[in-house]
Amino acid sequence: MAGHAQFQIRRFTWDDLPALVTLANAAGEHDNDDERYTDDTLREELEEFSTPESDLLVAVTPDERIVGYAYVERRTNEDRVWGYGWGVVHPDWRERGIGRALLRAADAEFEAWAMAQPDRDKAVFIQRFLNYANTAAVELAASEGYAELRSSYRMRIDLGQPIEPWPLPEGITLRAFDRARDLPAFYEVDQAGFMDGGGQGVKMPYEEWTQHFLGGTDATPDLWRVVCRGDEIVGICVMQPWGPDDPGLTWVGRLTVLHSERGHGLGTALLRAGMQAGQAHGYERAGLGVRDDVPGAIRIYQRAGFETYVRFVHYRKVLRGNPAEIVS
Repeated sequence: MAGHAQFQIRRFTWDDLPALVTLANAAGEHDNDDERYTDDTLREELEEFSTPESDLLVAVTPDERIVGYAYVERRTNEDRVWGYGWGVVHPDWRERGIGRALLRAADAEFEAWAMAQPDRDKAVFIQRFLNYANTAAVELAASEGYAELRSSYRMRIDLGQPIEPWPLPEGITLRAFDRARDLPAFYEVDQAGFMDGGGQGVKMPYEEWTQHFLGGTDATPDLWRVVCRGDEIVGICVMQPWGPDDPGLTWVGRLTVLHSERGHGLGTALLRAGMQAGQAHGYERAGLGVRDDVPGAIRIYQRAGFETYVRFVHYRKVLRGNPAEIVS
């Protein structure tokens, strides 16, 4: 597709997968990122977020060594066409223009696809999620027209200590999730909470949500907890395994309380109950991600003993539309 004295950019084939795993893990180790991959887990991620044979680009040296890859996940709904840009360059091959070439090529392909969509009134943009400690990637995004949108943090806690339950207000009960009884209401509380908090612009379809949280072989609904006022679920906590690369880590995948019930300690009670569930199932640590524009959530996590260990910055490049009118 594109050439350079030290590398060329071409489309991915599945024969490249083992080399991509080695590349991604080397970069993760160098950048102090959490993610580590096997052939199976990287294949699953690529197939979930892209069509690898057409969307995924790799940078290859003259001796056929893969030293970088990039793609833009493609999404659309009733008011926007957008993508999430992902990519990495091997630590030994940075500062040679590979990251810039990959970013430009992947963004250009996304833009061509997005602008060809039938509704020309939709906003079009790309977002990138970058480790703030990777200053070269941050500077690259800024120089390529991306503007800082917000930050988020990853936090974690050691579960090898007693976890005391949090007292509940009168009329509130806390219990384990029961799939047969709770699933539809659980979904509604989750979506209401995240749309209200700005974490989502539109409601995720029920079937898609169910597949995302319960469709995988690693789903652990026995770790989920709910708080109820009477028979009505008003808050939820989803605990998940991080993955085979760190089997001792459980992740707070969702934690939300209906807006009308906030301010009474229900989030803290749910979080502690989720931590206790993880502890009882043998997990050694718990982790979570949180946006910087939800200070109330950050305070809950800090009070529970979670500590920040990495900061990520979200960048957005708007290709069509008014940036001020695009809901995060």
